[in-house]
Amino acid sequence: MKKVTMPIAAAVLAVVLLISFRPSRQNVCVYAPQYYKAGTSYVPVKGVQGVDYDCLYEPIGTCTYYRPNPVWQPNYYVACKTGFYWPLLDQ
Repeated sequence: MKKVTMPIAAAVLAVVLLISFRPSRQNVCVYAPQYYKAGTSYVPVKGVQGVDYDCLYEPIGTCTYYRPNPVWQPNYYVACKTGFYWPLLDQ
């Protein structure tokens, strides 16, 4: 019985270790500077989402963009958050 149990335990341990060390699937774009599209240009977003601006839910559309490689591709923007960019008024 020990001959059967040890390989199974080793396989279970290997699977648990592989699952625990896999890379997470976080959206890294939220940590990068955000931009919104104004006509044909991209403007930096000022402030914090929910305080200074919000992304109104729209099933189709992009609220903010980010630059994945600002050094080698400074004019390349990729969609980050979906919705419609809406600046909030200061009160």
